[in-house]
Amino acid sequence: MYYVGSKPVAAWAVTTSGGIILIDALYEYSVEDEIVNGLKKLGLDPTKIKYVVVTHGHADHYAGAPYLQSRLGARILMSAADWEFMQSQRNPNRPTRDMVVTDGQRLTLGDATLTLYLTPGHTPGTISLLVPVKDGGREHLAAMWAERRLISPERRKTSEPTAIPRSASPTSWEKPLWTLSSQTIRIIAE
Repeated sequence: MYYVGSKPVAAWAVTTSGGIILIDALYEYSVEDEIVNGLKKLGLDPTKIKYVVVTHGHADHYAGAPYLQSRLGARILMSAADWEFMQSQRNPNRPTRDMVVTDGQRLTLGDATLTLYLTPGHTPGTISLLVPVKDGGREHLAAMWAERRLISPERRKTSEPTAIPRSASPTSWEKPLWTLSSQTIRIIAE
């Protein structure tokens, strides 16, 4: 897994035996320099990008996707809610609607399977991921939480986010236990 983003916005390349899964696409003006040239600097081939998972429908995460879609043939994944949300922004730099992510969906490419979860809060259809990674030959499972704000099942109906303060540290939280089920990500308070 490689960081190919800029200082303010992250983009990650997950390398697999079948190609690259990119997580987020940055802005249209930075995608070529940061992602395409960044991958080349790492010795990776940008034409191997097969999928782009756009974690949420803000332009700093999706506006580079049309370049990757049209020039490299990458498939673009977003939640249904954020495909709609993106359309409502009327930004001309948006990808053509492609693959729709569902909660708990698995995305397999080569020897890697990512699990995608719908975690609305930052946007109506924010996506968080579980990503298999290797470090020194050891396998690990990385969790990429797309935003600090969470919506508990009780508050989903009202769309009022339950926020964790940006300054919060794990010891300052009131004993939350984060668990992943096959269907959703939940907060279970003791």
